[in-house]
Amino acid sequence: MKRWILLMVGVLSLVPGISQAATVKLVMPPGFKEVHLLSAGTSAVLEHMRGRLTGSLESLSAQYNIAGLKQDLEKAKALSANRREVYRQGGKAIREQYISKLAIAITSATANLSSESSMGEIVFTYKATNNSDRIISDVIYTPRIGNKKIPVASKLVLEFIDPATLKSGLAPGRSLSNNSDNPERFSFFVGEISKEDMQYIKANVGTAFALDVQDLHFMNAIGYKDQAQILDAEHAFQARLRELEEGGATAQRDAEAKADAYAKALNAYNQGKEGAVQRFKTEAEELRKSSVRATTGVDKKNRGVFKEIEPGIYYIYATNGQGNAVFKQVEVGQGRVKMQIKDVVHDPFLP
Repeated sequence: MKRWILLMVGVLSLVPGISQAATVKLVMPPGFKEVHLLSAGTSAVLEHMRGRLTGSLESLSAQYNIAGLKQDLEKAKALSANRREVYRQGGKAIREQYISKLAIAITSATANLSSESSMGEIVFTYKATNNSDRIISDVIYTPRIGNKKIPVASKLVLEFIDPATLKSGLAPGRSLSNNSDNPERFSFFVGEISKEDMQYIKANVGTAFALDVQDLHFMNAIGYKDQAQILDAEHAFQARLRELEEGGATAQRDAEAKADAYAKALNAYNQGKEGAVQRFKTEAEELRKSSVRATTGVDKKNRGVFKEIEPGIYYIYATNGQGNAVFKQVEVGQGRVKMQIKDVVHDPFLP
């Protein structure tokens, strides 16, 4: 390989001989300490080597079917995400169905607010009626007064507990209510509410207070908390959602299998790529060393001067050691050549 590089550079660097040597003065971009003049054929040899590297990588990619496996993986991931969403929507539809069959009427509400306290409190009583065919354990809700939501720090839960028996669960077709001796209450930060909204809350809490139910849980039987099983919609209606759940699980397993196949192929490809890239680096370094025709330092003002340079075509090359370089063709005639270089490119001797 080294002999081939030397031969190519030697052929491509032939230029008509002119007896008078020249001086080349350069102003370089900042960050370069040394600059070289390379043979005219350097760029063509580099282009050939880079084309060969690209061909090797394309061949490796085809050998391990990288593009095909990646496409299969993307499709499998999309299908898995779609099946998960279908399952989620199934659970959401059940929640919405059963929330619509639960009526919660506020029978009284009062607000305890004071400008001297950072916390406010709303105390309320309610009557809940379950018009569904399942036992409902509790609901998660957000409070509002009219169309104004009350800012609370965490989810609020309304548990349906019979005050007479202390058993949990609101049975189908039954109603449950509390009274002023055992009201529901929650706190909120007064500082998060404007003065106008504070006045609105005080004036309307008794008539416009309401609960917006966001979620609910079910029970397998009426009973004490530690004796009954509390279920979310997905578990309470597992039989109804089983087909959707199994479809999601199958799609997930398929996506995982395709991810594993792609990862193994990509690992094998990367190992082959590492070898091809290393060969390019080795040959490019041999080419760089054999192509140098002159070298000079760059001073603090970013100036470099070549003296007694034979006229001809060269490539100005400098590297900052961080992957950036100057690589620019220059034609040297008789006398002096002055050039200011501003463009910095990716080092052509790197892959």
